Amino acid sequence: MNNRERRGSGVSGTAWDDSSDRSPVSGRRDVLRATASGALGVSLAGCTDVFGTAEAAEDGIRIGVLAPDPERSPVGSSIAVTARFVAAQVNATGGLAGRDVEIVVEDTKGSPLEARRAYERLILDEQVDATVGIAESAVLDHLIESIAEHETIHLTTGATSQRVSELVAADLDRYQYHFRTMLNDEQFMQLELSFITEMLPQLGFEAPYELAVLAEGYRWADGVTDAYREVFAEIDGFEIAMAEQYDPEIDDFRALYGSVEEAGADIAWVAMAHTGDAAIVDWQRERPSFGFGGTHVPMQWPGYWDMVDGACEHAISMSPGTPQAEITGETQRFVRAYAEATGGNYPVYTGYTTYDALRMYRQAAENAGTVDPEELVPALEAVEVEATMAETYAFGDESDEYPHDPVWQAGDPDNPGTVYFQWQDDGSGSGAQEIIWPEPYATADYRTPPWLGGA
Repeated sequence: MNNRERRGSGVSGTAWDDSSDRSPVSGRRDVLRATASGALGVSLAGCTDVFGTAEAAEDGIRIGVLAPDPERSPVGSSIAVTARFVAAQVNATGGLAGRDVEIVVEDTKGSPLEARRAYERLILDEQVDATVGIAESAVLDHLIESIAEHETIHLTTGATSQRVSELVAADLDRYQYHFRTMLNDEQFMQLELSFITEMLPQLGFEAPYELAVLAEGYRWADGVTDAYREVFAEIDGFEIAMAEQYDPEIDDFRALYGSVEEAGADIAWVAMAHTGDAAIVDWQRERPSFGFGGTHVPMQWPGYWDMVDGACEHAISMSPGTPQAEITGETQRFVRAYAEATGGNYPVYTGYTTYDALRMYRQAAENAGTVDPEELVPALEAVEVEATMAETYAFGDESDEYPHDPVWQAGDPDNPGTVYFQWQDDGSGSGAQEIIWPEPYATADYRTPPWLGGA
């Protein structure tokens, strides 16, 4: 199949970005973030962090990084750390078109208003040639007009906003400077449907397969429950036993899990970014009569097992990669480089997408012989690279359903989009993110929780 033919037609779906309409997390989740920052061993002190060489400051290429809490958050630090070591690699091999690359990091604080201030500083004060990052759909929705007005290339590496995909498709001339290396909401819904319909019959459940959809009550998860009800109403053999967008202040899931059991669900299919810790701990402790999986952002961090004392064992989540993943040759090259840059740590999803974005930017700039945005737009539309997530990765153009989003089609064996993994005991008392789907990239078979009949 020609790469330009690999595009999906979607249904309204969910996102997996770490986004909400609230201030940064607090309480138990602050402990999680602080622990993560210590393990990451990365210092990005100050509001603006500049990484590069003296020559870059004078005549180099400046790339601005927009990351939420890049000192403490695994999501934000994965963006910033990746950008810094990619720049170091580029500079060590002759630079980009003979010019050094300089990275300027700004903290968005996960806030649309603060992100806009950070973006304006990068564009007006730092005079960057391009920007990369943004992990929240609410932030991207707020910034898309600024990106269009400043006519500067931006590569989104975390937010999945369907609204932005629709804006770009409707007025490509105005929004041509926005590109993204994440699947959008509708593409992710297709991906989830593929996993659910293919894997649930293989996980020990019996037809009809019943799901309880649990989405935390923040903006990024709005519409998730309605989308699942609508989609599964048309799929034989699968039913939505219950669907609830719950109060995000909840810190005890026992009552909610009781409702899931009463509904007769086989699995709780979740959309959780900020409330995931209490949910996973209570599921493991209470051992209810259903499995646990879906979009659980905290589980994507490879250090999560130790943070929750193994409570994530047997639970399922998704990520573009894991420390064990061998999707393409680039996957392990990136994983090893990230571990070397951080003293043995590993990224979450935004690391993989930022690495791919910067490699695509570099290739497009080398092909065009310039970083001028007017010439880079067609160069980015034409570029194809081997990415961490696909043998051939490309942006859609005006002929595609989603211009400047990844060219992707559900079921493409060479471009899975993401993988599903299960946390499993590795035999040494620690845990590993073992890929269970798609089958060509699986590193282990699914293990049924012992209280559900597993060994």
